[in-house]
Amino acid sequence: MAVLALLVTMLPSPLLAASDELKFSPTGLSYGNVAIGESQTLTMAVTNDGTKSLTISSVAASNGKFVIEKMKLPETVAAGGHIDVSVTFAPTATGLLDGHVTVVGSGVNEEFGVSGTGTSTTSKSELKITPSALSFGDVAVGGSGTQAAELTASGGSVTVTSASSSSSLFALGGVSFPFTIASGKSVWVNVTFTPPKSGAASGKVSFASNAGDSPTSSTVSGTGTTPFVSLSWSASTSDGISGYNVYRSTTPKGSYVKINSSLVKATSYTDTDVAKGSYAYAATAVNSKGEESGYSSQIDVVVP
Repeated sequence: MAVLALLVTMLPSPLLAASDELKFSPTGLSYGNVAIGESQTLTMAVTNDGTKSLTISSVAASNGKFVIEKMKLPETVAAGGHIDVSVTFAPTATGLLDGHVTVVGSGVNEEFGVSGTGTSTTSKSELKITPSALSFGDVAVGGSGTQAAELTASGGSVTVTSASSSSSLFALGGVSFPFTIASGKSVWVNVTFTPPKSGAASGKVSFASNAGDSPTSSTVSGTGTTPFVSLSWSASTSDGISGYNVYRSTTPKGSYVKINSSLVKATSYTDTDVAKGSYAYAATAVNSKGEESGYSSQIDVVVP
């Protein structure tokens, strides 16, 4: 039987290391100045970075001026999963107010700080974020993609006191808080998308400030992709060919192991069970009598 010539393309990706702690993103909520009679809502992502599921039984604020959005509790959060906690600051008097929000559950008793200042007037300044939607497209699992967003002040200077992300997969960086933007000027901030698994993800990043339209938000989205090796070969010229088998070795001169569970009818195969490392591939042809050819020429692949 004729041997097969093998071709290869690949999309590599590094692996993601896991951590073992409960994380808040951001680590605290700072509302800046909010006019009496007005309110402002910010969202905190609470992520279970441990190795076991946990159940959140209660989320409570120590100060009644900080109101937690109604949640369906208790809620089980799988390892690697998260819940979003939205807290609204509604001052009834001028001056600084602060407190904390406590998250309680199975194996959980953690808190994060909240603070804001009640003011007597509403600022006429505005803060604009461009673009209003950030799309990261495809990003390899374990890698990251970064895009920049522009914050522009108008109608007066704007002091940005904090930023938050509704999803821990989208992190903000490039600036330290608080900072002031003069009227008509801009500041750039970075948003980084780090997918831990394949699939689409989305969220919202928000900036709290003393602007009249605070908080200012932008939607964010991206898709995590996993590595794969795509193989193809020329059809066998022998008579009565029923299909093909694909073999793989993790060393250039190691023993082959068949990786297809059933006979491959086409002249291509995609190996999705790959990670960082070296691989060697070969294919064989099988006829209607179950007779199998020798290995094709070997192709070596390195997934970075």
